[in-house]
Amino acid sequence: MKHILSGILGDRHRRIIHSVVEEISVSPSEDSIIDQLMPITDVPAGVLEHETISGSGGMTQERALDAEGKEIPGQSSTSVLYKPGSYQESIIYRESDLLKLRKYGTLGERGATGLTGGELDHMERGGKKLSVRLKNRAHYLRWEAIFNDRFVWQGVTKTFGRPSANVITAATDWSVANTGKPFEDLITILNTNPVVRKYRNMIKALVINPKTEADIMKRALESGYITNANIQSAGINKVREFSAPGLPPFEVVADAYQSESYDPETQLITLGDAEYLVPDNKVLLVIDFDQSGALYSQYGELQLTENMNDPSATIQSPAVGMYTFIDEKGLERRKNPFVELVAGFNGGPNLMRPDDVIVIGY
Repeated sequence: MKHILSGILGDRHRRIIHSVVEEISVSPSEDSIIDQLMPITDVPAGVLEHETISGSGGMTQERALDAEGKEIPGQSSTSVLYKPGSYQESIIYRESDLLKLRKYGTLGERGATGLTGGELDHMERGGKKLSVRLKNRAHYLRWEAIFNDRFVWQGVTKTFGRPSANVITAATDWSVANTGKPFEDLITILNTNPVVRKYRNMIKALVINPKTEADIMKRALESGYITNANIQSAGINKVREFSAPGLPPFEVVADAYQSESYDPETQLITLGDAEYLVPDNKVLLVIDFDQSGALYSQYGELQLTENMNDPSATIQSPAVGMYTFIDEKGLERRKNPFVELVAGFNGGPNLMRPDDVIVIGY
């Protein structure tokens, strides 16, 4: 075993790091909106096939007794093959980091019985950081597919074919003081827009980000709704119940990421502004188009394809999904000792029901 040669890493450390990074691919929770709209699936393939469901199959036609049945077209869908994306990052622990970990007792002889505690285990923290970054990328790919109808990788854009009529502009700008009328605009769109009306009774939620929520709440305050109802501290759905009870409930999604830069001389990490993964000034109508009774219906999948990082993989059962491994080659050479945590995935979003995605902007 490598850790015998190095005297540094044991199987317990590997198991913990693997479990930390891979925890994001487990079954989605009941309130995980994007994991229900586009769940993560493993696809044992090197390419992705985008299939657009273009019909519900119609209805079986009449025939006269003893006559031949009617001939109909084949599958009610179209398929296109495209390359998956590849995403990978690593965190490297150099000699100075390893000396610090030895001093803490996290690694080596003093840590032979296991980790000394989460607050001292820097490698577990590294695994958690990779986990968050993988989760952000997975979320971004799916929200980008739903809101902007695209998958971009290496400068190449794959669009999924959402109809242009499914992108609707509100009558007023909700960000403009005293003139924006979000509730009135939404009620008008839901009751009169020809694309939306056919789904009217199947709309289960209106997905927005906190910035859009703030615009709606501010316009409601300017209109006197909140003051008149004496609910100044109420949330957006409380205000909706008072001012627009016919609207579906809002779901505010605060998923966000922060860009960061690293200065190797000072070893300082500078964080940028938070960016919401659900775009500003946009509303997604979440439709239970199959009346399944599920909390949210499925629009497609985030399909994770094959990788090379599962030692137990075979030709019949290739390695798929998110992966993580520990590179210890530097410890064996000893000339420039290092340990590197590596995590990533290959794949991309597959928006299979673009005709059912309806977005309102302002």
